[in-house]
Amino acid sequence: MNASSTPETVFAPRERPVWLVVALSLVSFGLYTTLWIGLSWAELKRERGDPRMHPWWHALGFTLPVYGWFRALIHFRLLNEMLERVHSPRLVVPWAAFAVNALADVLALSSYAPASEPVRFIRSLSAAILLAGLAGEGQAGLNAYWRAAYGAVPRRPYPLEIAALLLGAIVFGSAFAGLLSGGIASP
Repeated sequence: MNASSTPETVFAPRERPVWLVVALSLVSFGLYTTLWIGLSWAELKRERGDPRMHPWWHALGFTLPVYGWFRALIHFRLLNEMLERVHSPRLVVPWAAFAVNALADVLALSSYAPASEPVRFIRSLSAAILLAGLAGEGQAGLNAYWRAAYGAVPRRPYPLEIAALLLGAIVFGSAFAGLLSGGIASP
């Protein structure tokens, strides 16, 4: 329920653990960040009651070079406005989200450039680290909003998130082991 609505509202916020958002973003090489963008946009949409917000289009737009940088800026700007509205001491920096997403895109795209496998892996991993930090910062801001607007809210991972983390860790570990053994194939 949003801060100005009646108790009958069905939306109940949930804090996602920041460590989980970061870990899922890392083990998915940044793919979870795109999912997080969509999920958190859906939560912001419900909170604001704004039917013009389209979470899956927002997430899809985030994946596009250049346009996605502005989607990150818009996402963090809205989150910042909401934090300011509830007088939260925690704020996010929208232009930093723009810059981090831009740098992550450059690194991710450069991983397709001719280079040795370790260099390409490091570029991809660096992009994933940046995207994980972006999602983690955004989730920390969203959690701060929920606490400022509603007080204590549930903070728990869902079983599907833990399963995805375990699967992602296996895939990530396999990719890293393949790199160490020289077995990563070029795309």
